[in-house]
Amino acid sequence: MGWEYSTGDQGSEWHEGYMVAEFEDGRRALGITGAGIPPGHLAVDQYGDGTFGQEAVRRHGGDAAFQARPAGDVIGWRVVCNCYASGDVMPTKRWLSEQLWTRVASPVRHDPSAFRIYATDDDILDVISGDVYTAGHATWRNEHINDIDAEAGIRTARVAIRSAQQQLDQAVLQARAKQLSWAKIGAAAEMSAQAAHERWAHRAREALT
Repeated sequence: MGWEYSTGDQGSEWHEGYMVAEFEDGRRALGITGAGIPPGHLAVDQYGDGTFGQEAVRRHGGDAAFQARPAGDVIGWRVVCNCYASGDVMPTKRWLSEQLWTRVASPVRHDPSAFRIYATDDDILDVISGDVYTAGHATWRNEHINDIDAEAGIRTARVAIRSAQQQLDQAVLQARAKQLSWAKIGAAAEMSAQAAHERWAHRAREALT
């Protein structure tokens, strides 16, 4: 369970955020269970990019066997985001929150808003719910997605400006082809006749040749 964000329509850049368990040495757990992972243990993210099995073999070599550690060795959780470029089926980069949610030994001390989480060994991979979900999502949004969202907004606005400029250029050329004066073109474009002439006269002459 996690969060998704896209910068636009289908096929655009998109992001997949979630929380991962972390061990004392900085290695992290994979969010998977099943064959090859002993009871009470977690599969280790050996390469730091979330790959495992045949995909890990393809990227990094070696074998597809899991490394595992006891769930009791987990010291906390960190927010991770898999960042996909347009058209990619695998993430092109991975973002990690600087903040670590520390694992506490008592449910009394559980307070995700203060970066403390209580979880039994059986619940290590299922902490993203309720108040943990809310706190993790807020960090993902504020520290990572908001910047991407703002940058995407700027890029979208620039594309719209370029498109509008192209439409304006085409409209002016069509107006000149119909013998509209520079004074009237300038008035329509909210500039002087001289400014309109300096901006479009050369293109207008080229369009007529």
